[in-house]
Amino acid sequence: MSENDQIDQDELIQRVVAETAGDQPEEISPEMDDQDADADIARPSRVMQYRVQRRAQFSMTLPALLLIAIGGAYVVSLLAPDTLQITPLMALAAALGATALGLLARFLINGRKETGVLFISLVLVLWIALGALAVTGIIDLMVNWPMAISAVGVAIIIMMVFIPERGLLLPGLALIVAGVTLLMFTTGTVDVASVTTIAQYWPVLLILVGLVFLPSAFRNRTR
Repeated sequence: MSENDQIDQDELIQRVVAETAGDQPEEISPEMDDQDADADIARPSRVMQYRVQRRAQFSMTLPALLLIAIGGAYVVSLLAPDTLQITPLMALAAALGATALGLLARFLINGRKETGVLFISLVLVLWIALGALAVTGIIDLMVNWPMAISAVGVAIIIMMVFIPERGLLLPGLALIVAGVTLLMFTTGTVDVASVTTIAQYWPVLLILVGLVFLPSAFRNRTR
C-alpha cells in the first residue's frame, strides 16, 4: 500500500468517526432537567384561587362594616352623651356579635367546611344571649355561670344540624349535663347532704355509661 493510500484511508476513518460523533444525541444535564421540576408540580387554577379570595373578602366585609359602625356610634356617645348612650358592655356585646356573624357567614360561604369557625360563632352567639339575659336582670351570672358551660354543649349539638357527625352527640350532652349539675349547686337546689347520699350510688353511673356505649358496639358488629 502506497503512502498516499494510507493517508486517504486515515482521512476517511477520521471523517467517519466525526460524522458518527455528530449523529449522537446530546446528553441532557440532570441539573438542567431539574431546574424546571417545580413547574411540573400541580397547582390550583387561578379561577379557584380567585373564588376563594373573593369568598374570604366577602365574609370579612360585613363584620368589618359592623365594627366600624359600632366604633363610630360609641365615639358619638362619648362626645355627645345626650344624643346617644352606649355603655362599654353594649359595645363589647355588639363587637362579639359582629365577629360571630362574620364567622358564620364565612362558614356558609366556604361550603360548610370550616367546622371550627362554626363552633366559635355558635358559642359566641349563645354567650351573648346569656349576657343579654344578665343585663336585663333575668338571670344572675354570679349564680348561673354554669350555663356558659352548658352553652358550649348546646353549640356542639347545634353543629350536628350542619355536620352529620354522631361523635359530637356524647361530648355535647356531657357538657350540658356538667353545666346543669354545677347549676344545681350554685343555685342551692342540691345541698351537701344530698350529694353524700347520691355518692353512695356511684355504681349506677357505670351502668349508665355502659348503656350508652352498648348500642354502638352492636351496630359496629352488624356492619
